[in-house]
Amino acid sequence: MTEFREEINAKLDTVIEENEILKELIGKHEVDIRRIQRRIV
Repeated sequence: MTEFREEINAKLDTVIEENEILKELIGKHEVDIRRIQRRIV
């Protein structure tokens, strides 16, 4: 169970890091706008 949790945490850390890189590339403002638009739909 601990191995599973560590693996999930490592994958989550990777996703968070990649998300930050994408925000830098497209612009945080644009990402926020798209996220809000998806919530409305």
